[in-house]
Amino acid sequence: MRPIPAQELESLFEFQKPPTSKIEQLHLKAIERAKAFRTSEAELLEILCDINRIQGFRALGYKNLHTYCTLGLKLTDAQAYSLSQVAIKSENFPEIKELIEEQKLHLSNASQIARVITLENKEELLEKAQSLSKRELEYEIKKTHPEVILKEKLKVISASQSEI
Repeated sequence: MRPIPAQELESLFEFQKPPTSKIEQLHLKAIERAKAFRTSEAELLEILCDINRIQGFRALGYKNLHTYCTLGLKLTDAQAYSLSQVAIKSENFPEIKELIEEQKLHLSNASQIARVITLENKEELLEKAQSLSKRELEYEIKKTHPEVILKEKLKVISASQSEI
């Protein structure tokens, strides 16, 4: 029996060739890190849900979950806002957390719907949050809930003035 040359083996099994350029290598690394980031984010959300449920932030000396996230975990205010809002809302709507864990829903969109989700609009909002971009989802929320001012869009001008 003769050995099969590598070229024939590749064509037989259609092996995926290793990345050839530095850009391809970096891209593959970025894909891996992005997946790990989303997994890590979902795991942190799970922990924060548990801490919120037992009010563990109080035992650690923090006033609320958001303060725990910013001061205790050194997250940015935006990260703390999103994670704490979603963790709190996930207590009543566990589907939000489940969809994030399944990587079907991004934290940014989950944070958007956390402000307005109810039992009546749950199905519609969860569907939109999975399929729309953040900007499109914001637009949909503004249409149905004009009273909701998106915190991320507020710009502080002075101690007594803000601008949208």
